[in-house]
Amino acid sequence: MATIGLDLDGVLYDWHNAVLEYYKIYKNYDGSFDDFWSKTYKEFTPDDWEYLTGVDTFYSSEIPSESCLKFLERLSMSFELFYVTSRPETCRLTTEQYLRRYKFPFSHNLVMEKNKVSVARLYGTSYFVEDMPETVEKLSHVTTAILMARPWNHQFWDVYPTIRTLDEAWRFIKEVQ
Repeated sequence: MATIGLDLDGVLYDWHNAVLEYYKIYKNYDGSFDDFWSKTYKEFTPDDWEYLTGVDTFYSSEIPSESCLKFLERLSMSFELFYVTSRPETCRLTTEQYLRRYKFPFSHNLVMEKNKVSVARLYGTSYFVEDMPETVEKLSHVTTAILMARPWNHQFWDVYPTIRTLDEAWRFIKEVQ
């Protein structure tokens, strides 16, 4: 069975919305999602990033969309799925519970690793869906890398194969196969 790599945050999980909600409630941020994730986040310090990426509840507070779950179910008919995330190891249990709670197919295939290229090579992924352009660029040398369009990567939408929804990812994968 062919394999596919799927990033969690920014692709299958709306971590960015969880962070935005935190900023709205506790930091009185009143701007939009697009403004926050195309401009405001650039002001974050390394300490801000360390704090935000380490908050366990940011990885479990969002409910997966129906389209996400349908996408995963369709993919699982043709691919072995690998959930590849650079989340900190301290969030492993929360992430595992989330995948099981929402019945993500192949939930046992969770890989917490920053070097996604090594993971793509190790599992021989045919496709990899990711939201970070730097990672997509590296992945494009070892697999068919697909960029999930987000406010923080708009300048790369014409550089890499780009999708805006998971349904578009499904159509792209079926066309290329």
